[in-house]
Amino acid sequence: MESNTPGELVYSYVCRRGAGGLSGYCFFVFSELAAINISAAIVVFFLGAMLLLIMGLILFLIEVSISTRSIGTGITEILDEDKPA
Repeated sequence: MESNTPGELVYSYVCRRGAGGLSGYCFFVFSELAAINISAAIVVFFLGAMLLLIMGLILFLIEVSISTRSIGTGITEILDEDKPA
């Protein structure tokens, strides 16, 4: 078995045939794209993006809660003004 030097592009391809061989797809499977391993960076960026998404949704819910409270206060004031003294 050969050992690959860092930076050497090693790939293979996988093809799938559709019904009757008329349609299908092929894609390349790259085993090494660069001399460094970027999978850890991808994991960190993915986890960071998910955390930011969760924080954004929580902040949105807080904003909706504040808006709902202020609308409820405004409606109460309007109804209190309409009552005869």
